[in-house]
This record gives sequence, structure tokens and C-alpha cells, in this order.
Amino acid sequence: MGLQWMAGGAIGLLLGLLVGLSSSPVVATVVGAVVSGLLVILGLAPKGPAGGEESGRASAARLCGFGLVCAVALIVGVYLRTHNA
Repeated sequence: MGLQWMAGGAIGLLLGLLVGLSSSPVVATVVGAVVSGLLVILGLAPKGPAGGEESGRASAARLCGFGLVCAVALIVGVYLRTHNA
């Protein structure tokens, strides 16, 4: 389960910082489209031998990791851009 959190979190970190550090509206539009596609991919639960419940939990962990880390990285990226750090 921790691996699923890290997988979603790594993608969220990348996208959050990308959006937070960019000042171009074009980048925000493109990244918005990429995030929409990633949420679909991250939400897909593979059929595993353990059954549907276990793969559903893994998918939920991936999505939670993505959402939480992306939100934090977005705030950090905006802070870094604003204060020229």
C-alpha cells in the first residue's frame, strides 16, 4: 500500500511543482489536460488475483497520494515563484 502512495505522490509532486512554478497560462492549460488524463489512469484498478477489493484499495491509495502531494507541491511552487527562491 505504501508503494501505491509513493507512486501517486511522485506524479503529484511533479505536476504540482510544474504548475506552481510556471507563470504562463498556456502551461496551466496543458498541465490541466495532462492531470485529467493521469487521474483516469491512476483511478483504473487492475484485476489482480486477490480480487476487486484489494485492487480498489490500491487505486484509492494512489489517488490519495496524488491529490495530497499535488496540493502541497502546488503551494510550495507558488511560494518559490513568488519569493524568487
